[in-house]
Amino acid sequence: SRMTRRSLVLTSTNGLRYLSIFILASLTLLYLVFWPSKESYQCEKSIQILSRYENKTERELRKEILQLKWELAELQKERERFQKVWDEVQKDEKLKAEIVSRIIRQEQSADPLRVSVAENYTDPLTQKFRNFSGDSVEQDQLDSETTSVVLLEEIEQAKLFREISNDHRCDKALLKQMIHPDLMHTYHWAYSHFMSPLQGKKLKILEIGLGCGMPQGPGSSFGLWKDFLGTQIQVHFIEYDGICGSVWGSKHPDAHLYIGDQGNETFLADVVEKSGGNFDIIIDDGGHYVKQQITSLRSLFSALKKGGLYFLEDLCTSYYDKYKDNGELTTMELVKYLLDGLNRDKTPNEFWLKSGTWDEVLMPTIHSISCWREICVFSRA
Repeated sequence: SRMTRRSLVLTSTNGLRYLSIFILASLTLLYLVFWPSKESYQCEKSIQILSRYENKTERELRKEILQLKWELAELQKERERFQKVWDEVQKDEKLKAEIVSRIIRQEQSADPLRVSVAENYTDPLTQKFRNFSGDSVEQDQLDSETTSVVLLEEIEQAKLFREISNDHRCDKALLKQMIHPDLMHTYHWAYSHFMSPLQGKKLKILEIGLGCGMPQGPGSSFGLWKDFLGTQIQVHFIEYDGICGSVWGSKHPDAHLYIGDQGNETFLADVVEKSGGNFDIIIDDGGHYVKQQITSLRSLFSALKKGGLYFLEDLCTSYYDKYKDNGELTTMELVKYLLDGLNRDKTPNEFWLKSGTWDEVLMPTIHSISCWREICVFSRA
């Protein structure tokens, strides 16, 4: 009958519908069971990575992480370097034609594509290192046969310090023209030499100069010290610019900030009293005027722990008339007098008293003086 046929059609339709739902559900279940999800894949990958590093010490892991950061930054700088060169090439049709011709020749000869325009352009991002005499040294020119193992070891730590410095756009070891054409210091040699053995230690650091008014902005060295030495350090800053310093300080409550003039002995004594002194490291990267540098050195050196280090940057200002505000006695002249004292005697005599350089605190307490390009490091006895 008509009703019977209609019932059969409905029954068969429902059956197909249920069968389709069953097949779809089965396929979905099989997919979920046997096909790894993105999350499970990432989880498995993470387990593999963790098992690879589980037997390594914290120091080894930290070193490997910093090495990976260095390699990543190197690739980024390589990209920026080629982009800069290419931008210049676009402006020079003759050079552009020469490079295109060179590429075609290399492709025809099946050589790897290596386009160099060093003969035509001075590349400000070329990776160079400076040895202790200040001469430029290409990394690939250094080997164990012609170079002391001492320098080879220094290079690894110096590279690491410079890379972290560049990450924070700090001018202590900044590649030229990344921020300003005149900012190209090579302090990474001095800092890495003395600070590498201190990584992971609990240190108390005082730095003169937060960086207000500098192209890279204030506080760039704060991140540098945290990344290179470890987050357990305690950092104090002296800054002359009260407005800039206060704004930065409000955003970084874990840093200790003192507003004032590093050339004022009363202010420096107040800083020592409030901070408690007893610093492991003091860094002078302040106003760079001779009087400021000498006053800070004489006033703060006694605030160092025994064996503590005092880094005095930008000593080149001793040769610029603009910064000579202390008569005949420049900072570098004082350094020379102190070196004479270390090698002659440590008691005041007519020479010292006449020169006006004798200091009852500095002379008896200086253990050593080490100098690199534009920076000297004093250690306390």
